[in-house]
Amino acid sequence: MRPPTSARRGFLAVALAAFATLGLTAGTADASYVFKFNKKVTTNTTEAGSGYALELIAHSTDPTKVNFKIWNTGPVGSVITKFFVQDGLLVEAKPTDFMYSNPGIAFKGGSPGGQNLPGGESINPAFEATSALSTLSTGAGDGVNKGEWAQFTYKLQAGYTYNDLVTLANQTYESVRDGNGLPNPHLRFGIHVQGLVDDGSDSFINTGGVYSPGGLIEDVPAPPAVVLAVMGVGLFGFVGRRLRRPAVA
Repeated sequence: MRPPTSARRGFLAVALAAFATLGLTAGTADASYVFKFNKKVTTNTTEAGSGYALELIAHSTDPTKVNFKIWNTGPVGSVITKFFVQDGLLVEAKPTDFMYSNPGIAFKGGSPGGQNLPGGESINPAFEATSALSTLSTGAGDGVNKGEWAQFTYKLQAGYTYNDLVTLANQTYESVRDGNGLPNPHLRFGIHVQGLVDDGSDSFINTGGVYSPGGLIEDVPAPPAVVLAVMGVGLFGFVGRRLRRPAVA
């Protein structure tokens, strides 16, 4: 059962989170694409996963870096507590430059003990997290609640660009395979969400496909100057009172 946490965070922080979402729809100088965690890995609850998203944002000053922003627009009570990366075009090093929509969120880079996405071994091909690239909330009460986001930065491997990363993330993981039956190179993202129905939890992965508020974008064009908006439903109904957060298992 989740430990009761009654911390309140000010309405100002909520307003800033809402403002950040508005900033996406208004557009910025940084290219951005949105991917949904729309494949369920575990079946502990009835949650479908469509309310969770990853935004890949071109770094504003360093083309060798990419900002990753995870969004929670899922059901009330849901908390994203773990984010996992499987391989891809990233330097195997802990993410840096953490930013949050709310001062009570806190994540740390790396996966102690080499944790994998819960249930990841049960799918085909199995999800095998790259330990250094994973990031977990620091403890009880520090994950990403409904209406919030967390952002961190990764460095690209030499010779690769933001466009390369977006193109690879847009592919279905099973679509391009090497001689071992795995895409080459291969890239998947996964999250673990707690606080669902009956205090349950589930894991989700992306399946390729770039999204905007209007739905699926079939082909990835060259990143536009205007940022694609990410789903922000629920932010304005969020009134400053923090939901209870589950302990990180």
